[in-house]
Amino acid sequence: GGDHVRVQVAGTRGQAEEWRFEVTGTEPGTYDLVVTAPGYVRRTVPGVTVAATDVEVPPIALSRGTRVHGRVRLPEGEPHRDRTLLLMPDDGDPARGAATTTLSSTGRYDVSGLVPGRYRVLATGSGFTHPPIASLLRAGDALVTLSDGVDDVEVDLDLVFATMIRLDVRDPRVPPPAWMGRRATDAQTAF
Repeated sequence: GGDHVRVQVAGTRGQAEEWRFEVTGTEPGTYDLVVTAPGYVRRTVPGVTVAATDVEVPPIALSRGTRVHGRVRLPEGEPHRDRTLLLMPDDGDPARGAATTTLSSTGRYDVSGLVPGRYRVLATGSGFTHPPIASLLRAGDALVTLSDGVDDVEVDLDLVFATMIRLDVRDPRVPPPAWMGRRATDAQTAF
């Protein structure tokens, strides 16, 4: 166990809510099946045993989760165009997932598929632009908190310029970050 098979299901809202998928080239063994689809809550099906023959997985139901929408106010002179808004779990738990959307030209956003918890807000450039688009955070790095039982939340966001430092550690003895969805080996945990 411990290995993951990731399945990204693509579709458009309004289409039939049923998709089929096929994973090929997987060695026999036991896997956790991770299913994601835009606007739906990520779902992990643990312990799927893959043999040398075809494996039929029972239907996997995905839920819409919480919808978060509103308007984004940017620092003066910053355009909404070519900007992606990201809501990511503050604890890095991959089971909670993250949501991304492109801002409209008027600064509106609308995402779904989130679960209760606290989320950090980050706005970055969409793709490569010249000059690069500055990264922005919610003022005061305030978190967006989603409560149990709430399925629709309107949140207006005031964003400010962010300074980001990125550090990549490529030492195989270090456990992988939680957001990668990979489990640490026993040796990595002991390290």
